[in-house]
Amino acid sequence: MMVPPEELFEGAKLFGKHCAICHGAWGAGDGPVAPDLVVAPRDFRRGVFKFQSTFYGSKPLISDVERTIQHGLAGTTMPPFLTLGSQAIARLARHVLWLARRGEVERELVLAAQAGEPLDGRLLAEIEETLQSAWEEASEQAVALASPHPEPTADSIARGRVAFISRGCAKCHGPDGRGQTEENLRGGLRDYWGKSVRAADLTSGRLKGGHRPEDVYRRIMGGINGTPMPSFRATLNSEPRTVWDLVDFVLQLPTIGQRP
Repeated sequence: MMVPPEELFEGAKLFGKHCAICHGAWGAGDGPVAPDLVVAPRDFRRGVFKFQSTFYGSKPLISDVERTIQHGLAGTTMPPFLTLGSQAIARLARHVLWLARRGEVERELVLAAQAGEPLDGRLLAEIEETLQSAWEEASEQAVALASPHPEPTADSIARGRVAFISRGCAKCHGPDGRGQTEENLRGGLRDYWGKSVRAADLTSGRLKGGHRPEDVYRRIMGGINGTPMPSFRATLNSEPRTVWDLVDFVLQLPTIGQRP
């Protein structure tokens, strides 16, 4: 899809006005205030996005980037931009994806140069074709809901708690969802960017990927790209009811976290 140059220019202007202070002019996560932030701004140049509606290892949809811009990420310094309007957000998201794809091409060229390959038009065309395929296939990797969400009940929450422990969720999040495991507390987990990360305290009420049942369903089935949170597609693909039970259990955990 060809995008009019004026729309690309508008997206770049919006990025410079609202995003570059944290993410840097070229999306490297090196904006002027980045060193002072507890959670490092995303480096878009790797083409890896955490909160998306596609499976682990896939590229995001533009709607995923738009949603993150609009609603922000709870518990981080990424704020919501609710007042920008849908058109501005769409143009801004398109520029973010352009920065990601530009960064990927640059990275592949650097790796080729280090390997002693001749940097010519043929190599550039091959790199662009390979990367383009991954982005075009993103829509085919979207996490679909296998069934509608049944009405939550005390039984579904109880089943979800059993599945949370037996299916491996408690290994990182702990049996009570607070994330107080030994590995988590000592910072033994690392993400794609080499940062020390911790499995979320699910009782905090801050679900960065969204608070709707379908958002949690997609986090369980799709995983969180670039982090130790895997996709459970291989083990739960034929058990949508178990996934919804897990969703019900996770969504009621913040009420537990608010108790003394």
